[in-house]
Formats: sequence, C-alpha cells, structure tokens
Amino acid sequence: MSDTTDAAGQCREVLLEAIRAQVSLAPNATTLLRLAEAYAWVVEPGQAHGASESA
Repeated sequence: MSDTTDAAGQCREVLLEAIRAQVSLAPNATTLLRLAEAYAWVVEPGQAHGASESA
C-alpha cells in the first residue's frame, strides 16, 4: 500500500471517531452533517458532495 492509501485510511478512522464522539455532544445536526460530509469526501473523492450546501 502507498503512503496515500495509509493516510486516507487514517483519515477515515479519525473522522469516524470524531463522528462517534460528537453524536452525544454536538450542539446541532450541522456538526454531524459536516463530519459525515468530510468522511464522504475521503471515501469517494470523485463523487459529487455537498449539494445541499451549494445552493
């Protein structure tokens, strides 16, 4: 595996942990939405993301 693949895997793990931590602490759903969107970018960077916030 390349360093890029390792970094992407580490990023996914960090984002998932942040999402888990924020589930009970987030002041609103926007915090979770942003973390989930960041995770989606890491998992599928070539796909369109954030359509709900681009308008």
